[in-house]
Amino acid sequence: MLKRFTVRNYKNFKDEISLDFSKIGEYSFNEDCLSMRLIYGRNTTGKTNFGRALLDIKSLLCGMQNSGLINEAGAAKFKYEFKFDNDEVVYKYSRFANTELCDEELSINGEDIFKCDFKNNKFDFQGLDRMNTNLYFMNDNHTLSFLRWFVYNTTFSDDSVLIQLFEYVRKMGMITVGHDLLDSNRNFVEDLKNPVYLQSFEDFLNLMGIECKLVLQKLRLYKNS
Repeated sequence: MLKRFTVRNYKNFKDEISLDFSKIGEYSFNEDCLSMRLIYGRNTTGKTNFGRALLDIKSLLCGMQNSGLINEAGAAKFKYEFKFDNDEVVYKYSRFANTELCDEELSINGEDIFKCDFKNNKFDFQGLDRMNTNLYFMNDNHTLSFLRWFVYNTTFSDDSVLIQLFEYVRKMGMITVGHDLLDSNRNFVEDLKNPVYLQSFEDFLNLMGIECKLVLQKLRLYKNS
């Protein structure tokens, strides 16, 4: 559903960096077996910061806390490109800090739905007519996303592309390898109990040059008395 993510001026990503999730390369086995994508590489290359940048949309739309502030050199810019069935959704915004929006815009199938310039108090809501609503937004602070306000204050059908977007964002998560892997990411480990998932994960790692044979074992931890 997430086709491409682009970020600029976030933490150590001063220049624009983009990741195209639609290009799966030689990942030709059943790509539906795993509902995740893996980013791997050497230490200190920015994997964790990129993951935090990717999850920034969750903090913005769902009120989830995101660790780390925006680069002080200027506004951080985020662009998410989604595909839900036949609908293409592009959501862009920028902000100076985790609580201060600079601008925000949404387009669906190439048509602008809204554009908000919070700094200059300029708003274009003409595209809202396509969403069958007459709601309009008045915002004298820069902490509230218009998209979040719009979805929470409008009734949509369950198959609405915006409902699909929010459901996707709500379920986004990041798994990092660390001492708390089992505690904070138990669902990931539980999923690997399915032999199909485990085999697909193993196939992927081997394809990427990490030769391995995976076996899932549950260990009992003992505390020193």
